[in-house]
This record gives sequence, structure tokens and C-alpha cells, in this order.
Amino acid sequence: MHKVLILLVGALAAGAIVAGCGGDDDDGGDPLTKQEFVTQADQICIDGDAKISKEATKTFAQGQPSTDEQVAFIEDTVAPETQAQIDGIRELTPPEGDEDQVTAILDSADEGIDEIESDPAALTEGGSNPLGEASQLASEYGMKACGQGG
Repeated sequence: MHKVLILLVGALAAGAIVAGCGGDDDDGGDPLTKQEFVTQADQICIDGDAKISKEATKTFAQGQPSTDEQVAFIEDTVAPETQAQIDGIRELTPPEGDEDQVTAILDSADEGIDEIESDPAALTEGGSNPLGEASQLASEYGMKACGQGG
């Protein structure tokens, strides 16, 4: 993959994954242990990142993508797949006592996704990662796959 693609995939995937960590479970399921939560959230991130990478390989097989192609990839693949990861993690029931920490990760991720969706071209310019804070928080919580790329 090309450098730009790697940056795009890494920035969005890491942020998205992290962002989803810690939603409320409306169906009243039992809270997970921290290890169960981290393991399941990281698996959601790993699966989502694999989908993004596979699509990136197909989309950018012809060489260095133009800015318009990068923006389209962000809008059509990265942002929606990252949101799907967040939604998947949101369905997990966080450990008792960790709800605030998980909510902070989720809120930060939501803000990052909003920023990406409002200006996807900003990711192609090499600026700060809108999901960096969420990734950092997820990493501090113990997530590996969801906490990378901050």
C-alpha cells in the first residue's frame, strides 16, 4: 500500500475502533469483565481494519491515489466502517465501574468521526488525527487494536 493510504487507514481505523469502546447495552446484558470487554472490542477493531485494508488494496491498486480518490475512500469506506466498529463496540456492556471511562472514549471517538465526516479532505493533508485522542484513551484503557494509531 502507498504511504497516503497507510496513513488514511491507520488514522481512521485506530480512531474508530477506539471510539466505539464503551457504550451502553440497552438490552440489560450482564457487564463484561474488563478483559472480556477489551478482547471483544479489539476483535471488532481487527475485523473492521481488515475490511478497510482489503478495500484499500482494491481501490488503490493502480498507484498513488489523487486527493479526490482519497476523499472518496474516506467518505465511502473509512468513515462508515469506522462508525460500524464504534456501533459494534457500543453494543458491548462495559465492566461495572468503567462506564465513565468508556463513555469518555466513545464521546471522543464520536467527535473525531464528526470531524472526519465534516472535512474528509483534512485527513489527506497530513494534519492531526481526529481520532487520536480516542485512540490514546482506548490505549490507556488497555485496548491494543482499538488503541493503535493515536
